[in-house]
Amino acid sequence: MKILFLNSLLIILSVNLCAQNFQQIDSLISEGNYLRALEEAEQLVLNDSLNASAWQILGKTCQINQRYTQAIWAYEKADALNPGNKTLLLILAKTCNSAGNLQKAISTYKKVLALDSNNIAALTNLSILYLKIQNFKDAFWGFERLYQSDTLNSEYVRQMGYCKYRQGEILKAFELYKKSYQLNPENLKTIYWLADVYTNSQKLDSTINLVSKALKVYPANGKLYEKRGNAYFKRNHHYLSRDDYQKAIELGYQTYQLQKKLGKSLYVTKQYDSARATLERLIVRDTADYQVCMYLGEVYNQLKNYKKSILFYKYAVDLLLPAPLTMSATYRGMAKSYHDMGLYRKEIAVIKKRQAYYAQAYPSHEYLLEIAEIYEYNLHDKKSALKYYQRYYDKIKDFDDSYWKEKSEKTLAKINRLKEDLHFEN
Repeated sequence: MKILFLNSLLIILSVNLCAQNFQQIDSLISEGNYLRALEEAEQLVLNDSLNASAWQILGKTCQINQRYTQAIWAYEKADALNPGNKTLLLILAKTCNSAGNLQKAISTYKKVLALDSNNIAALTNLSILYLKIQNFKDAFWGFERLYQSDTLNSEYVRQMGYCKYRQGEILKAFELYKKSYQLNPENLKTIYWLADVYTNSQKLDSTINLVSKALKVYPANGKLYEKRGNAYFKRNHHYLSRDDYQKAIELGYQTYQLQKKLGKSLYVTKQYDSARATLERLIVRDTADYQVCMYLGEVYNQLKNYKKSILFYKYAVDLLLPAPLTMSATYRGMAKSYHDMGLYRKEIAVIKKRQAYYAQAYPSHEYLLEIAEIYEYNLHDKKSALKYYQRYYDKIKDFDDSYWKEKSEKTLAKINRLKEDLHFEN
């Protein structure tokens, strides 16, 4: 009886001592003395290596010291001594995730779900991890399970839509995003996605209406102004897109694409100095955006700074080899710069380059007339003008409709007049 009493007393003293040690470690953690807490926890498991709680405390102190590998090892020891503890397994899974050991985190969350199939924490974090590793099929399964437990949750439906989008099932994704919006028309991530889809699908009224409603709830959201600005930009309503882009920047939201489109909108609305300042901020060393350079070429044309205009047009040509019509448009701007500078021979050379690209999409002979007129009116070179008028006439003389017949007659009259002038001059 005496021996039994002594054993009971020792157990009580041991439990009390252990509880005191736990309290002391918690106190050290609360004070921010993490390393000292870790030392105490290590001593604790040395003194009682079969105590699951001691190993869990060691895991906690390793975790807050960002010693994740040691923390995982300690939590696994605790799990082996006290299997089936959902709280411990959730902590272990979170630590595995922090350590970058995603597969182990996934298998641990699955253990929790095997113990409790409706555990929301495990199911949520598991679904997010599936997204992280781009396993969209299993992620969809997880978010669908979550939605079944909470059918008013807009975010679960949005995540389901995102999974279908990443799987290439665009129509299903669109329906799920619309459903998410119906459940919660204030879910910003849903609004952003739908706005982009509507804009890219040319459903610009839908974008404008959707975003305008959202701005009543989130009037200080710069990204929403950008989304509406994109719809106005695509509709060529540049006064409206300009104002929305400027409002977005004023609210602290700006991206490279926003600034580029703002620069174009400022140019179209004839705010050339502002357009130049905006676009030049996008020019960095080794830039590879020919559009910015092309826009700047157009802006400097309007500002009558032709040297800079030509410089940026050349950058646009050298940076990339874009679509033929884009190259043609770039050379068209460059030709205008040379014309306004009075460098007519360079203008002619650029017109020929422009035509080489333009003809790939739309065969045309008008460039011959353009060159002929430069020779006649700007360079006063009648012989060269006659040559290009003749080439132009030969291309159009057999066209049947009245428009071309009239042009043929006018061109032939010029040819005869130039021949006469050259005859008498000789």
